[in-house]
Amino acid sequence: MSERHKRGDHEGHDHKDGEECFICKHGIDAMRRWEDECMAKHGWYAHYITKGVDGVGAEGLPYKCNLHTHGIPITWPGALDAQLCLPSSVSPKTAHGFFVMYVDLLKEGYRFRHGDACAKVLKDLMVVFARTTEQERDVLRIILPDRHGHLLKGTIGGGLDAQWGGCDEVKELNTVPLKAGSKKPRIR
Repeated sequence: MSERHKRGDHEGHDHKDGEECFICKHGIDAMRRWEDECMAKHGWYAHYITKGVDGVGAEGLPYKCNLHTHGIPITWPGALDAQLCLPSSVSPKTAHGFFVMYVDLLKEGYRFRHGDACAKVLKDLMVVFARTTEQERDVLRIILPDRHGHLLKGTIGGGLDAQWGGCDEVKELNTVPLKAGSKKPRIR
């Protein structure tokens, strides 16, 4: 959240296609209540920022998109909040589904670190977790594969290589073992 939004000053910034952000539409107090309700009910919440506010948020990120979670390290010690930077063709509902699958894995006891690859977030295709920062805090960006399953920077096609922007380099993937009965993932 930008300093202006924290102060309740939310005038004069751009909105995607003229659509007001939650804070402009409902107010900062409503946003804080919603965050508290989500933490109490689910143990986490997510923000979807598709345009930067005062240089904070999505500017400078791949696809000018900053989808990220809050509260995960509080609810699941040893875990980091997650981030997605995806093209606008991916709906917020779909992106939220990736966060839900990530949280479900945390509930099962999984903990991920930079360079870990896991097949349970996106059907039978691997995703990789890459360390980056979001508003001065460490997060794991979930890197989605192209339609051929390619993950590593420089190998992803379909315009998805930009997901790696601002992430620490992953030289070698650490495949997270799947529990018995899980499908074997495809990896390239």
